[in-house]
Amino acid sequence: MIKKIVNVIPLTYIPRPHSSIFSYETNLDLAPSSLVLVPFGKRSFPAIVKEMHQKNDPLPPYLKPILSIISENPVLPLHTKLLLEWVSKYYITPKGLVFKSVLSGLDLQKVAHAAKQIPKINKTKSETTERRNYAFGSDRFTEYNEQIAEKLSKDQNVLILVPTIKQETEVSRKLTPANKKRAVMLSSKNPKAQHELWLKLYSAKKTILIGAKKAVFAPLSDIGLIIIEDENNILHKISLQHPKYNTKETALALAQILKCDVIFGGELPSLESITESTEKIYNFFREPAQKELKIRIEDLTDKKQRRSNYRFSPKFLDNLEKIIKKGGRVIILSARKGEASGLMCKDCEEIIQCPACSAPFALYTSVDSEQNKLICRHCGQMILPPKTCANCGGWRFKPIGLASSKIAEYLNKFFPEAKIFLFDGSTVKTDKDKAGVIEDFNRTKSSILIATKMALTEKIKAVDIAAIVAVDQFLTIPNFNAQEILFDTIIKLKSLVKSGGILVIQTYRAEQKILNTLEQNDFETFFKDELQMRKELTWPPYTKLIKITTHNKKEASAHESLIKLAENLSILKKSRNLRFEIIGPYPAYIRKIKNQYRWHILIKEYVADSNKLSFSLQDELQKIVSANFDIDVNPESIL
Repeated sequence: MIKKIVNVIPLTYIPRPHSSIFSYETNLDLAPSSLVLVPFGKRSFPAIVKEMHQKNDPLPPYLKPILSIISENPVLPLHTKLLLEWVSKYYITPKGLVFKSVLSGLDLQKVAHAAKQIPKINKTKSETTERRNYAFGSDRFTEYNEQIAEKLSKDQNVLILVPTIKQETEVSRKLTPANKKRAVMLSSKNPKAQHELWLKLYSAKKTILIGAKKAVFAPLSDIGLIIIEDENNILHKISLQHPKYNTKETALALAQILKCDVIFGGELPSLESITESTEKIYNFFREPAQKELKIRIEDLTDKKQRRSNYRFSPKFLDNLEKIIKKGGRVIILSARKGEASGLMCKDCEEIIQCPACSAPFALYTSVDSEQNKLICRHCGQMILPPKTCANCGGWRFKPIGLASSKIAEYLNKFFPEAKIFLFDGSTVKTDKDKAGVIEDFNRTKSSILIATKMALTEKIKAVDIAAIVAVDQFLTIPNFNAQEILFDTIIKLKSLVKSGGILVIQTYRAEQKILNTLEQNDFETFFKDELQMRKELTWPPYTKLIKITTHNKKEASAHESLIKLAENLSILKKSRNLRFEIIGPYPAYIRKIKNQYRWHILIKEYVADSNKLSFSLQDELQKIVSANFDIDVNPESIL
């Protein structure tokens, strides 16, 4: 009996720089993507078969035989296997961990049985690449439904990806009755039902799968259309665990593998979409607003516009009083827990700005006030807070911004008759808590909801007034995309206000152009200005970012390890003639967590639009960045 070599990927974590591919011996013919059990050290693990080799020479004596076959058939469609290999390379994550993230929690024997339904031959398509389309605004579901119906008529499947589980139900509700009959939701089910649905997807036809995150890896064959809903939502990115993939990027890679149609959609486009389909999207911006709504900017530097020490304008408080007396409802948005505030001179009310970027510095506070720092979100410049104000010479400074609890305290004094609800990370811990607060707010007259951005994904009934009482907190986040995130946040907040209602934005910097464009509903100008700024400062979508992080109990050790890595990266850049820039090392915004100091290096890679999903630089980093460094490709935050 002829012995053969089988190369497999064990479903476990194998640290860099190992390829995660191991060789075993067998006398069987095993199909690629079939599943076997292999010995690994003192343990055994399931492993995906990558390939087989037959040699006439005797096999190396150190090769161990596989233990058993779990599935002689491929347990993943070919396109899913190719996609997982792309995820491993692009996000620099061990292959075994990537494959395990999809197959873990599944009954592998049942998967083996269901996998028999995978089509043996994928249908060939005449297209040479994926076809991209864009649909934004409230009418986008009309286009979605038309495209879905067309694909179903061709017996094809459709994949709709959403950033959060809650949005699965919302999307399902907006499908036409005919399309809704073919729709299934992945994440909204309990674990047992979700497992059963996953198995059924192997043989699904004319099915619309709606899901978040993991749904992009579902064993769905013959996909004719992928829709990425709410495409500019940062929650499409997984940031807290590996693999740290972005569903949007991964879906585009899947579309390129399948050569199928893909639609990017949402209330607003991302900057990436604008650069790829400028004219169509700018035409969307030029469409008239669908509901009458006044946006009012309140300048808090005008003492006539501010009520004593409470940082509320008299006009805003008067509006609140009228609405509360009529039994109306109000939502007030505050910066999320732990977000940065700026620093302002108490005497002249000048906000400290970066001299290179004319943008507000963000204040990073420490237990030791002498360790406080000001950080620019655009260029990364970091300075100590000044002793005196450059504008007036004053020496008294104060942080700007209000926490949710402080807003509630102030408003209780003004409106003791109003029912005030708090909705943030410290007051609502579970989905049940969240639902309870929102339900109570929706049915309570004369009520005020003080919430962070996390509330914007909840089912809030239209309110009479919405407000951001300290918008400068959002603009002083030391992150390059702070303005884009704020713009999207305000548009979502605006959608919660009744026709004829008011959206109030209070600021100490009323001259900021972003506020003027919001007041004028001038989306086009905002996006053009933001793209121009990103281009000048070489931020995405004109570059690809890779953040490398280290943790150490000794801060000096963390810093020194990144200095050495930066030197190695510089050598790599010169030797391979690669186009990237190294920023740092620099301390993480939250410098110390659980007695571990955190430092970063940021790599900016210059890539063409057509080459953004390539991984040539990642291949090099896989070899030289050791496993004790954490790597995040296109991170949600550079902090």
